[in-house]
Amino acid sequence: MARSHEVTINGQSCMARHGEVLLDAALSNGIDLPYDCRAGHCGTCCVRLVSGEVQGGEGAEPGIVHACQCRIVGDAVIEQDQPSGVRTVEGVVSSLRPLSPEVMEVGIKTNRPLPYHAGQYVQVRFSGYPSRPYSITHPLHGNPNSRLVWFHVRRVKHGRVSSSLGKRIRPGHRVTLSGPHGSAHFRPNLDSRLILVATNTGFAPIWSIAVAALREDPERMIMIIAGGRSIESLYMIPALVQLARFPNVHVVPVCSARQNLSRAVKPGRPTDYLPGLLPTDVLYACGAPGMVDSIKSIAANVGAVCYADPFLPTTDDPVEQSVLTRAMGWLAVPTKRQMRQLAAATRRQMRQLALDRPRNRQEQPMRAHSRLRPEPLMYLPRKRREQSKQAHSHLRPEPRMYLPRKRREQPMQAHSHLGPEPLMDPPRSRREQRAQAPWMAEARMQAYQMAEARVRSHYRS
Repeated sequence: MARSHEVTINGQSCMARHGEVLLDAALSNGIDLPYDCRAGHCGTCCVRLVSGEVQGGEGAEPGIVHACQCRIVGDAVIEQDQPSGVRTVEGVVSSLRPLSPEVMEVGIKTNRPLPYHAGQYVQVRFSGYPSRPYSITHPLHGNPNSRLVWFHVRRVKHGRVSSSLGKRIRPGHRVTLSGPHGSAHFRPNLDSRLILVATNTGFAPIWSIAVAALREDPERMIMIIAGGRSIESLYMIPALVQLARFPNVHVVPVCSARQNLSRAVKPGRPTDYLPGLLPTDVLYACGAPGMVDSIKSIAANVGAVCYADPFLPTTDDPVEQSVLTRAMGWLAVPTKRQMRQLAAATRRQMRQLALDRPRNRQEQPMRAHSRLRPEPLMYLPRKRREQSKQAHSHLRPEPRMYLPRKRREQPMQAHSHLGPEPLMDPPRSRREQRAQAPWMAEARMQAYQMAEARVRSHYRS
């Protein structure tokens, strides 16, 4: 197997490694190929495979591949279907109109024309904000002005760009447009039935494609399925009403949430209302990636052509720190000021711990664990002495003098390892008790040591 292959792109030949991505091979050899998402969704890098073989990256049409996804496995000849035509124009915000609580219609007046195909998008950069991709569309109300470029922007809570529309971004705000991009655009001179499926603001390119198709052939068979999560998400109802006036256009609004406002809005998902597909049908799917993938799979099973434009979630929230940045923050050496603050906090915690600890911490563990050994009889009242002797009789054998004759021999045999028991009467005074019971002082000393050890271990933890 050859390690390198000769690839010809738009008449320019270069050598590429086996298994190398076509887009990387072209850019590394100085061949300019337009690209945008590098994920195989936008279609900006789509090229036509004239001869040879590549692996993966199949496009919507036979012979079309995504240069950012296909890999070189042999000699190949590649041609770009159309010149990119990407340009950068300046403009200002001319119109801001809310279409729903979530969607804002934005009109931008450019200083020079921006040619595009229906269904394409451009990179929009408001002055002072990061760039965002928005699909070019038509206004829902009134006639489109050739000097204005229209967008449907879904406002995201705490978004860096969309949440500023109507607040910091107002009419007169300067804007830079770069494009157009995308291969899921309208193809003219086709007589096939059009099936257009959209969810939420994915209706923006679908609305533009429908208008372009009806301008070319007002009698063309078109089916439009527009979906949303709630009835408020169907901001495109005015446009659907205009399209439904054509007898050859079938409109199906779909809402996944339950609603009782109108029977014309169907419950469920857009894929539930797809008609029986034919290999000659042409499908366009724009919106949620899950819905777009389902439409592409259904069309592929039938052999129909499907142009897809999934609306991938843009990082519209504040930029998150990368893993490396967070790790550097964890491993960073603290400054002198941080060390002083840490030492002061430690001293405060130690002082608080000293104030919170109990004064009689030595006695508390002894009281807590006093149930493990019987209490001395000399400290108990007369009634409690008998109770204690009964409760703790299993811990120490009873004196022989208190046992019947038959039971006297049993404790001696069972506890012979403890030594002989005294046969004398128990002492009456405390002094005599202490003298006659040396094991009691030793037990108290052991209990005290155990309690002290527990207290120390508690404060060490």
